[in-house]
Amino acid sequence: MDEGNILAEMTATTRVGFHSYTFPATSEANLILDLKHRDKVLDSELRIVGNNRIEGFRRSSSWAKDQVVYFVAEFSQPFADYGISTEVNSVEKIDKAKSDNIKAYFRFDVNKPLLVKVAISPVGISGARRIASRNSALEF
Repeated sequence: MDEGNILAEMTATTRVGFHSYTFPATSEANLILDLKHRDKVLDSELRIVGNNRIEGFRRSSSWAKDQVVYFVAEFSQPFADYGISTEVNSVEKIDKAKSDNIKAYFRFDVNKPLLVKVAISPVGISGARRIASRNSALEF
């Protein structure tokens, strides 16, 4: 992430991605989640379920006609702020959104790397939760 001088490191297991973001000296660091990016989104949902956890799903059409991926993401630090958008120019302080065009930002007060664990499941959100809890290689 050359533009912001951010070091992004990532690795994965079968169903879990591990991210580490090292930001330059700053009072706030931002991550953007774009559920519309890539293929045609049929439906998606994002829920804020704690001060460092989000859950949801993304249903899309590309190589698979109706692919659903459920996800749980845990951050090593609580959000200092966040916002969710389902429109082009509108960001709201809401805890849940359902749309084919969800984007969200998460702001963190950081002075050390921000770690993120993202578990996915094709079966359901409960499957993604179980996978996240079993893959505790990323301890906060």
